[in-house]
Amino acid sequence: MTDTARPGQLRTVISADQIQKRVREMGRQISDDYRGQSIHLLALLENGFIFMADLVRAFLMSDLRARGAASVKLATLLDRQSARRVQLQPDYFGFLVDDAFLVGYGLGSPEQTNRNLPYIGAAS
Repeated sequence: MTDTARPGQLRTVISADQIQKRVREMGRQISDDYRGQSIHLLALLENGFIFMADLVRAFLMSDLRARGAASVKLATLLDRQSARRVQLQPDYFGFLVDDAFLVGYGLGSPEQTNRNLPYIGAAS
């Protein structure tokens, strides 16, 4: 896919409705699991996969537990298992995806093309 693909040139991989539905489901599941407890969240931005892999290899989750976290859980909207560089399984995930270059819902090229789409798409 080129960085200049227009929304009309994309096939929808995950629709905006599917994303919102799954995010709500994950939110309910996490809320149920932590009912009555405080939750602290840490967001790792996309395109930081090398940095994140290095952090995980330095036992980031163990470090958070050592700092007093009662529990540490991983939540991700997209799970691309084939690209995983470390043995790691998210506790909560929205969708399994393949190796296609995805855009929309915050994802996109370095030039931020198509990041503002309400759905996730890939080149046709």
